[in-house]
Amino acid sequence: KKSEPIYYDEIKTNEFSDIKDIAWAKDAINILSKKGIINGKGDNLFAPYDNITREEFASILVRLLGVDEVSSDINFSDVSDSAWYAKTVKAAVYEGIVMGKGDGRFGVGENITRQDMAVMMCRALKAEVLSESDEFADDADISEYAKSSVYTMKNKGIINGFAGVI
Repeated sequence: KKSEPIYYDEIKTNEFSDIKDIAWAKDAINILSKKGIINGKGDNLFAPYDNITREEFASILVRLLGVDEVSSDINFSDVSDSAWYAKTVKAAVYEGIVMGKGDGRFGVGENITRQDMAVMMCRALKAEVLSESDEFADDADISEYAKSSVYTMKNKGIINGFAGVI
């Protein structure tokens, strides 16, 4: 199921009180908030410098793609059925976006790495994985399982690195 696009003139301005000084991200934050894809942290705060957890990112991708939340037999030892993210995590697993940590846990509360975000985005977008090219200065720090996804997302213009590193 696909979402309807939001046009630039429909963007809410300054919905969150703490994003005024981050001009490079403010419009994207407002668009995603208006679409119901991302939420703030309460009290009109977005918390733009906070880390994002695995369950938060999985939930964002599920809402972004308009995937119906599913209740399934997918169970992780660290995901309670009553948790706010339980249905979106299960939907992300059902859709093949994420698989968990391999030890029966999803990794609730763990900050997500940039490389794991790239892997999840590739899976969510069903992107054709490209071969590695244009190595990053810190290429040796990218896990082997994530390299092709990192390069695919970079080559598609979805992610970029910092000057001199990934």
